[in-house]
Amino acid sequence: MKLDDLARVCIALGKEPDYFLQMGSMRSAASVGMVMRAEVAALPQDDLRESLEEFLNSVSETAPTTAALPDLHHLRPEAAAREVLDIAVRQFN
Repeated sequence: MKLDDLARVCIALGKEPDYFLQMGSMRSAASVGMVMRAEVAALPQDDLRESLEEFLNSVSETAPTTAALPDLHHLRPEAAAREVLDIAVRQFN
């Protein structure tokens, strides 16, 4: 799920993003989706619940996007950040 999609669901459910993401260890995408679906299923408004269920279904059917960044694990954090910035500047200029 893209961040803007997560933001829309958070607004609709009146939850902060960390409600879905925070845990002692990272939640898997599947468990985040299950928490969202459980929250949506509990909504008393039929129209809102149905709309959010359709939205979550469309998000889950959409193929995830992959980052177009190169593998930078061999660089120090400063060098990696500089490389990512250079890539972004080249793409947006």
